[in-house]
Amino acid sequence: MDEIKYYPVIDMSSDGKTGCAVFPAEDEAVIKAHHKAYLEEIVRGSFRLHTDGAKDIEIRCPRCGKPLRCVISVSGSHRCPVYRCEHCK
Repeated sequence: MDEIKYYPVIDMSSDGKTGCAVFPAEDEAVIKAHHKAYLEEIVRGSFRLHTDGAKDIEIRCPRCGKPLRCVISVSGSHRCPVYRCEHCK
C-alpha cells in the first residue's frame, strides 16, 4: 500500500453504536478537522479507529460494506481500537 487512507465514519446510529466509513482521503488533517470519527487503514483490511466518542462500536468496511471485527480494543497502551475485515484481508 503506497499511501495511508483515512475514511470518515458517517451514518452513525442514534445510539452511536454503528457507522459506515466512506470517501477515502489521504490527508488526515482534513478528515480530522471535519469528522469526529474516522478510520486509518494501517494495512489492507485493517483499520485503526480514531474517535473522541465510543471506542468499541460496529463499523462497516469501507471497501466491501460488511461489518468489521474489533481485534484490539482500547486498553493500557492501546489508545485506538483496531478493526479487521475478514473479507478484504
